[in-house]
Parts: sequence; structure tokens; C-alpha cells
Amino acid sequence: MTGHETDVVDDDAAPEPVTTEGLFAAAYHRLRHNPRVVGAFLVVGVLAAVVDVVRRGDPVPTASFTGVQEGTVSLRFGLLVDVVFRHSTPITALVELRPRWLVSTVALELLRGGALVVASVYGYAQLLDETPTVGAVARYAVVAFVLALAAVSADVGLLLGLPLGILAVYLLVRFAPVSGLLATGASIPGAFRAGWRTTSGHGWTLFGVVLVVGLPNHLLGSVPLIGPVGSSLTAAVHVAVIAVFLDRTHGGERGR
Repeated sequence: MTGHETDVVDDDAAPEPVTTEGLFAAAYHRLRHNPRVVGAFLVVGVLAAVVDVVRRGDPVPTASFTGVQEGTVSLRFGLLVDVVFRHSTPITALVELRPRWLVSTVALELLRGGALVVASVYGYAQLLDETPTVGAVARYAVVAFVLALAAVSADVGLLLGLPLGILAVYLLVRFAPVSGLLATGASIPGAFRAGWRTTSGHGWTLFGVVLVVGLPNHLLGSVPLIGPVGSSLTAAVHVAVIAVFLDRTHGGERGR
């Protein structure tokens, strides 16, 4: 019996209330019955940690993750499933690289980014009793790539930064199911439409999810050397919670 089966209820029974506590309790049971999902994300975490060590030793400029050691605490919760990479390469750093370093850098970034995409699609498929497809992986990867290109860091004052932060959290809440919808076969526009529709009326519940997943992800990612491994565990929880949410809200017809 899988963890997914333990959450099935009678069609005539009243639907279970969608609460933050209930989502995490059900997510825990699903992961207990699907340990391969946790294993897949641990592989991503170990791979990311190895790549971080390699990146730290090469001459290619990197952007470093700002953890609690620098006195910063934040919510690390992405629109897609997130694993902390302690060293990443800004797109601008690739422009003047020699061919040898350009090829190796791009290969390493694609390796760990691709591994995260595959683990995410696999995890959702396992927890939602779906069959993973090449199309789902491709669409998920496209969105991940676009979001990576759109990630721009900027220093803003409190007056501007606070409203932007509130807006960012609001959008994360309203589009929280997008990763699960993409992974289970939704088109890209369909995933965003269904995500917005499905989260209506569940804002505070999903805000709790953002807090409970986002803060530990930042804290675990801050651990020296093995930060990505700890972060990969929160990624598995992220997938399981969204999978339960989609089941309990009937997932927007999966956004197809």
C-alpha cells in the first residue's frame, strides 16, 4: 500500500478540511510509504554538494548563498521545488569565460539543475500515482530555466522592499501548486491558471506551508559543506505537501 492510498476517502464522505497541519501530517505519511522519493532528493542534494565543492575550487566567478552565518534569515521557498546551491554562476559571468571553463561550468549547472527537475517530476508522479513523461520534464525544465534567467538580485530600501516582499509571498501562495501541476502533465499556461484557481480560499493555509518549508530550507541550506543535502530533505517535504494539497482540492483537473 502506498502513502497515496492511505489518503483516499469515500466519495460520499465529507472532504477533509485543508489545513497547514493536516497537509504536513499527510505529507509525512506519504513520504514514509514512498521512501524512494526522499532518496531521489537526497541524490540531488549530494550531487549539488559535490558540484559546490568543485565550483568553489575553480576560477569561475560564483554567487554565494547568504546563510545565517552572515546574519540573514529568510524564507527559501520557490515557485518550483527548491534545493539550496551554495555556489551558483551568474549568467553575466559566462560571457568572457574561456571555452574550456564555459563548457565545464554549463555542464555542471545543467547536471545539478537537471537532476532537480527530474527528481521533482518523479516525486510528484510517485505521490500522485501518475506516470512521469518526457513532456512533463521538458515543460518543468522550461519554467525552471525561465525563472533562473529572471532571478535578479537588487538592493532596495525598506519603503520599496516591503511591498515587493509582500507581493512576492502573495504570488508564491497563489501559484504554490504550479510545480505539481507541471510535473503531472499540465501545460504551462494551464498550470498557472489551475494553480491560481485551486488556491482560492486557501491563502492562509498555503502561507503556513511557505513558512514551514521556507524557513527550514534556509536554515538547513546554511549548514557548511552539506547544506544542499539538508535542503534536499525540505524539497521532498515541499513535493509531498503540494501533492496532498492537489488531491484534497481536486487539483484543478490537473490544469490540462
